[in-house]
Amino acid sequence: MQNKEVNLHMNTFMSNEGAYISAFFQMMFDFPIEELKNITKLPNEKYATYVHEYVHFLQDITTTSGISRIIFMHKTLQAYLHEAAVCPNEIPHIIDLNHIPNYEKEKELESYYNGYDIHKKIHHIDDISRDRYEFDDILDVGDTQYVINIYHNSNDEPYIFGRDCVIESMAYLIERKYGAKPRKMEFPYNSCEAICAFFYPTVLKYPEVLVAMCEMSLMHYNSGLEFWEILMDMKRNNKVFSSIDDFEREYIGKCDFLWENYSEKLNELIETINYLYKKNNVIFGESNVLLNNMIEAAKKMRVDSIANGGALFISRIMESPELITEYQSKFDQVLLIDNENNIRGRSGFQNMIIPYVILKIFSEPKKSCALYKYCQNHDNKLVDDLCLKAPWRKCDDSHILCPFAAFWYMFSLEGKYIADSR
Repeated sequence: MQNKEVNLHMNTFMSNEGAYISAFFQMMFDFPIEELKNITKLPNEKYATYVHEYVHFLQDITTTSGISRIIFMHKTLQAYLHEAAVCPNEIPHIIDLNHIPNYEKEKELESYYNGYDIHKKIHHIDDISRDRYEFDDILDVGDTQYVINIYHNSNDEPYIFGRDCVIESMAYLIERKYGAKPRKMEFPYNSCEAICAFFYPTVLKYPEVLVAMCEMSLMHYNSGLEFWEILMDMKRNNKVFSSIDDFEREYIGKCDFLWENYSEKLNELIETINYLYKKNNVIFGESNVLLNNMIEAAKKMRVDSIANGGALFISRIMESPELITEYQSKFDQVLLIDNENNIRGRSGFQNMIIPYVILKIFSEPKKSCALYKYCQNHDNKLVDDLCLKAPWRKCDDSHILCPFAAFWYMFSLEGKYIADSR
């Protein structure tokens, strides 16, 4: 099979009226932000959308797969910043990172773990199989690697079932519990249900157990393959679980290594946070504190769950709606953005949008600042034509730095410009 090129912006997860930006902790909604003052009073469909995006946030910071994705995105931005810093003055319009040791390997692994996230309506499934995955020659992974291919619509290219399918299936199943419009054979949202229906339909009687299978799988780097292995074990042994507790009792003892991987990745994430959000920086120091507090809270939630005889807590939203409010109390609210470019969140969280904007500047052809619409909406006096043509010039003309320029300056890029865009 052909390998899929990793898309740096595959970290945007969509629902009917919202989106979540992984690694930069932004929840975006197609309705006014004022309606989010009391989420419990939202109409059913909007509340379901909020739950969907909040589940993505919890997946992001409390699972091994989520943390791994964040680290990759952060390291990619670090690599861009380094390459830009070593340029004399002119930064290439497109920076090639493939010469950096291990980057191409990590990018290939990221693509492998992600699978597909293409929104597609499936008419019928012909077959589902575990196939060998052919890595590029540059990647030496040792053991034979496998991928789950969903063959569908007779002649279409197989849909690769990876962690993005598990992530979206889990969020949709929880969202549906709270009033979302039903989907039928829409991938990636129904992909976990489709695999279960194909091999072991009994699982579908207990949606909360299917969600627990997803959460367990996300504690593995290769979430798609892990979901498959759990399902095949249940099928072989004719296992049926009617509750999350029953499922945990059977599988938690077999997966101790998953929690060790999570702790290891958390430590690596703290390093990337401390690099991108400098502790002693006037603007980004608060972001550093908030993010480190968030990571500590996430770790405590996992550790406390394990200590109490379980490990799966996102899934329990299926059983107890009040847990959403409880989980929110453990974290500072993430950044909320509405359809009119209004932003809500503590200043430290608002500043987290800036590294994402810088990443877009380096990795996309368009070189205008994506913050323009937000700054303009809030009557920021520093908004001008440079924001649309050459935002890096904002460092040159004033000692009052806009957020973009402050980040550019923090990484010693003042005076540098991107080719063909000066």
